[in-house]
Amino acid sequence: MPHNNCNDSLSAVHCRENRVIRKLDGNTANSNNSIRNYFHKKEPDMADEHSFDIVSRVDMQEVSNAVQQAAKEISQRFDFKGSKSSIDLNKEKAEIILIADDDYKMKSLTEILKGKLVKRNVSLKSLSFGKAEHAAGDTLRQPVSLQQGIATERAKDIVKLIKEMKLKVQAEIQKDQVRVRAKKIDDLQSVIGMLKKKEFDYHIEFINYR
Repeated sequence: MPHNNCNDSLSAVHCRENRVIRKLDGNTANSNNSIRNYFHKKEPDMADEHSFDIVSRVDMQEVSNAVQQAAKEISQRFDFKGSKSSIDLNKEKAEIILIADDDYKMKSLTEILKGKLVKRNVSLKSLSFGKAEHAAGDTLRQPVSLQQGIATERAKDIVKLIKEMKLKVQAEIQKDQVRVRAKKIDDLQSVIGMLKKKEFDYHIEFINYR
């Protein structure tokens, strides 16, 4: 009689099935199939789990397009004729540098940049304006940081908000983003709806729906 090794992880489920089957009287092929189906349903099915990621990022190509359009407008505007004003993008640092002759020009430069970014669907909440300081040639220099990733404290706040909903949802911080998982798609949609209603002072978006 062949020996069944129930310690073998590959046969563990089948061993449990057979123990129950042997306890039943008048086993039939149909009853065996029913029991096996029962065990298979009890096993966790990870394919039934759904998820999405909460991120904070900007499309650098769209930012680049906006900066180019802003620079072009400055070169063509009469009120900037002979001005030292400029807009430059440093993709590696995710930073825009504004150079202007004075406060008035800096304000105009900022409004031009914002307008071009909005047209390229770049959220203005992704921008963090640094302090304008005096630079070479009697100009003003102002750095504008582009938000890339959710800061840890902000991510903790998001996880707390999700947990307070008391849904069967798991939220965990993964580096600079938050992953949300649940069995029910409706629960995930409820989380998204709740977060969209919150007035965060920073940009977030939802990606990688699975």
